[in-house]
Amino acid sequence: MCTVTKFSHRFSLRAAAACAALLLSGCATTSQPDAPLPPAAPRVPATRFVAAPTVEPAERAEWIGSYEGTADIYLANEDQWQRGVPIELFVQGDGSHVRIMGQMALAASRSSFYVGQVDTYDDSMLVGEYADGDRRYAYSLVREAEQLKGFVKMHQLRDESDALLPGYEWHFDVQRRALTDPR
Repeated sequence: MCTVTKFSHRFSLRAAAACAALLLSGCATTSQPDAPLPPAAPRVPATRFVAAPTVEPAERAEWIGSYEGTADIYLANEDQWQRGVPIELFVQGDGSHVRIMGQMALAASRSSFYVGQVDTYDDSMLVGEYADGDRRYAYSLVREAEQLKGFVKMHQLRDESDALLPGYEWHFDVQRRALTDPR
């Protein structure tokens, strides 16, 4: 009988405490109610593995691609031209600009150039200058349908006088390469 009394006594204390907590939390107060919470933001599905296609301005998209053809190359250190050298030219997107890369095999070596940060304000002509360290490039390309014609001319700075000395010069006529069908 002693165990039953201890049990009932503990039960009544717990019940009284629970009732008091309920009464206190349910009592009316004079304070204003809290503002309602804003609605929950709509759930957006995760796109971790889905890549959305990038939309490019029409002017820039017209230039992007790979081209092949021939180039006439002026070698300043030898003061001579090599004519009709096969060239591969690549125009790639680079943020809001494009970059132009060309590579060709010369008689005794390889030659290449890189021109970056080219603005594409015109869909038929690219003209400008590009600096890369001690090298400066002037370029002019004209696009007609799938054909590009133009030149890239390099100058190099000398340490002592800051004078620009002529370097390589590439004059090219290239056609857009047809994409192969992967099927």
